[in-house]
Amino acid sequence: MINEIETDEKIKLETNSDILGEMCNFYEKLFSSNSIEDNDIDRYLKDCKINPLTENDKNLCDSFPTLDECKDAVMNLKANKSPGLDGIPNEFYQTFWKDISHFLWHAERKLHKRHNKLFTKTRGDINYT
Repeated sequence: MINEIETDEKIKLETNSDILGEMCNFYEKLFSSNSIEDNDIDRYLKDCKINPLTENDKNLCDSFPTLDECKDAVMNLKANKSPGLDGIPNEFYQTFWKDISHFLWHAERKLHKRHNKLFTKTRGDINYT
């Protein structure tokens, strides 16, 4: 359970409703974007040679990462950062990876299998590693 978080303005929030509101704001900002005009996209992509994905490539993109892939991602996280609002720094995951990796990976894999049909190729899947 999260008991306290700090906003970008260095204000500490302690009530559940304030914390939830700040978390919602954080992710709304994180996943929002400015509208891009179709003409701008077309102009940008005009000279790009983009090969369509093969069926194998599509399956690879949609597959759940292996434990080794997750380990590589965790070990390459930047120092003094935390991957989420829980405040747990990357160094925790890196230090205790050997002890927690199987638990985290299996829990995420189970969630991925249960909810995989909710995701499409145009929507990102967030994996906590």
